[in-house]
Parts: sequence; C-alpha cells; structure tokens
Amino acid sequence: MKELIETPDRCCSDRHKPPLKVLLIGRTGFDMIVVVEDGGFADVNLDGEFPLTTYYQDRISPDLNLTQGELWELAAECKQYCKDWDDEGRDHKVTQEEFIEDAVAWLRMNENRELDIHYDDSPEECIEETILTWLKDNFVRSEGVGYLANV
Repeated sequence: MKELIETPDRCCSDRHKPPLKVLLIGRTGFDMIVVVEDGGFADVNLDGEFPLTTYYQDRISPDLNLTQGELWELAAECKQYCKDWDDEGRDHKVTQEEFIEDAVAWLRMNENRELDIHYDDSPEECIEETILTWLKDNFVRSEGVGYLANV
C-alpha cells in the first residue's frame, strides 16, 4: 500500500521537488523500520514502558550482501542516536505518523518534502531481503554520508 503524506511547513521551493520515497516495515504502531530512498534507516520499538527510536548514521546500499540478521549486526557497529518517547509532559500519545515524520526528519536533516510511503508487513526473517529489493528500485545516493559495508 502506498500513501502520500504532505509534511507541514514546506517552503515554496520544496513543493517542486519529487516526493521523498519511504519504506515502512511495520508490525504494530510501536514496532517499525523506516527506510528512506538514500538507504538511511531508523528502528522504532517498544523498550519497556515507552517507545524508543534508534536512528542509524550509516546508510544501507542496495548492493550490500545481507543475509537474515546481518543488518542489525552491521548497524550495531555504526554511530547511532536514540530517542526515548517518554510521554511525560505531552498532551497526547505519539501517533505512528509522528514516528515516521520524526525518523524522516532526522534521516534527511529536516528536508521538507511530501512523503511517498510504501507500507510492507514482511515477517522478521525477510526484512533484509525486503529492504534491499525496495532500495534496488528506489535508491538515490546521497553525497557525504557513510554506507554500511560487509566485512
């Protein structure tokens, strides 16, 4: 299923850019992987009482050779930033759209473009294959970022 989400606060020059392609692999509202077209990715999961987002600095290249479970082994070696979504002080529960927009904003440094989201509910054992297949069709290389590499 695909969906276009218009991000708020877009400036006029951003309206002429093509939508940013996003892959969302989700199992529940608090358990999802967000991948953007340059291979940037973030993982949202329920860590104890509150959701936790882990943003990975290195990107996934579509020519990376991954087998089941290897993505997380490689990701564990790269720089990461974590955000605890403690609801204290919020006037509402965080929605799935807020998780997605937050991850995309961090991965793309607040590049405000419409989001062309492809939803996928692949089982855990197919995540690497799903991401690499999607990236082969949608990949746009970014300059100045690092890419994960097989050792």
